[in-house]
Amino acid sequence: MNRSSTAALALLALTGCIEEDRSDPALDGAREFASLLPTSADLVMAVPGDTSERRSADELDPFYVLTREASGSVNGFVENWLDTLHDIVSLTPVAEGEDAWAWGPMHQGEGGLAPTTEYLVVQREADGTFSYAVIEAARAEDDDRANYVPIIAGKLLGGTSVEDSFGWFAVDFTAAAEMDPMRDTVGHAVFAYDMVQGPLVVAALDDIATGGEPATNALYGYIRGADGSGVMDVLVHGDVGGTDMEETWDLRSRWTADGAGRSDGQITGGDLGLQVATLNDCWAMGAQTVFYANDLAPETEYGDEADCAFAEESLPGTLPTWLREVLDAR
Repeated sequence: MNRSSTAALALLALTGCIEEDRSDPALDGAREFASLLPTSADLVMAVPGDTSERRSADELDPFYVLTREASGSVNGFVENWLDTLHDIVSLTPVAEGEDAWAWGPMHQGEGGLAPTTEYLVVQREADGTFSYAVIEAARAEDDDRANYVPIIAGKLLGGTSVEDSFGWFAVDFTAAAEMDPMRDTVGHAVFAYDMVQGPLVVAALDDIATGGEPATNALYGYIRGADGSGVMDVLVHGDVGGTDMEETWDLRSRWTADGAGRSDGQITGGDLGLQVATLNDCWAMGAQTVFYANDLAPETEYGDEADCAFAEESLPGTLPTWLREVLDAR
């Protein structure tokens, strides 16, 4: 992920915030909010790396590579935002009201070169949930609230500690890019997480593009096991060959703690018409392919399915309705 994007607030020069005064009871709610937020280490997708002898890139299993690239893309968003949010809420708010707190002003960039001003605002709702947002405006001497727009917004929906918390946050990269010409990522993204289930993280990317590259529309969901194993589902619209018509990829990758894994998926639409292509691919601990099958091209089958880390095919399950609607609305 490009570090000049909105989620990468790590370069913020915090001015107006001071070290937290833990004796002030008015800050109990802000401390509760901070205690329920997972860190990036809690949520990142841990896909084992290639620990075998060095090989050229074309010798790596392509679905292993796809799994790692997808995990790296999602992890970049999660890490940059959550780490910075934790840094901010460890400080004392500059303003507080009834169940509301604000941190800032903050400037992304170095000294006088920072073109924007940001604040983090948090509200505890009547039902005990927390709403929060990072709001931003072009840097100006008259710090007028009317000029601020939300670039990140989220909800912390429940939990008694970080171990059982759950919630979501959304990033408006387009709005952020309009504020700062050095930001080259546009589009929108939503991230939902549930720490009890794995953790479980679902990410919806809506027309995300960086540096003028083609936009990405995708839906990711993954569960991370305590031992480093995991499961990742990916739903992507894109052209996979033939004409420039877009197909839909629906792929599930699973891997063991030692790095061996299996991907099972289907490609529909586009040039396939009414046909459905089912793909199965397995890689060993060293990331080399041990089995591949494509039911529309049986001549391409390779290896023995008995060598797969997972014996049975497993296709992606039904995704949450609201996330399907996010993808279908594009």
